[in-house]
Amino acid sequence: MGKSLRNEDQNELEKIGSLIEDFLTELNEIGRITDRIKLSKAFDNILKSWEKRTDELYFDRPLEDFKEKKLNKIKEMETNWQERFTIIPTDSVKVWTAEFCVKWLEETKVPPDYLSEVSLEKYYNLRNVVQKRLDETSIEGVVTLFKNLLPEQQHQCLKIINPANPRNNNIHGGKSISEQS
Repeated sequence: MGKSLRNEDQNELEKIGSLIEDFLTELNEIGRITDRIKLSKAFDNILKSWEKRTDELYFDRPLEDFKEKKLNKIKEMETNWQERFTIIPTDSVKVWTAEFCVKWLEETKVPPDYLSEVSLEKYYNLRNVVQKRLDETSIEGVVTLFKNLLPEQQHQCLKIINPANPRNNNIHGGKSISEQS
């Protein structure tokens, strides 16, 4: 038991440890990617890179396992997003209020990069339906947006809409429109 490793073996083990550490670091970096195309390219690049780096260690299987888990996680994230935002009967949008349309449009303004092309197409189609509904309720939409403004913003908005009105200097006794409703 008192025997130590030969220098040659110790150096080899340190080299292997360093390679594994580098590999895990690269996997960690790839783990942050959620865009499917970028993820596939990153996996291809890391696989090619590691094939060139060493003949002693094979990272193909762990890399494929990691890739499969990562893609499954992305599919799960996509499903959750779809359930929350796009699995909505188009007919139900016809009864949405302007406020709800604005809220949905704001929450989905920038679709996540993990959505597939099919999901993006469904999203943009629904977005068009929601935008059309908002356009149909434009006055209601303007009032909803106006109510969400700060009192100073409401004052400025009214000045722009009707600059000749002297009441714009002291609108509604300092109260906002939403406070009066």
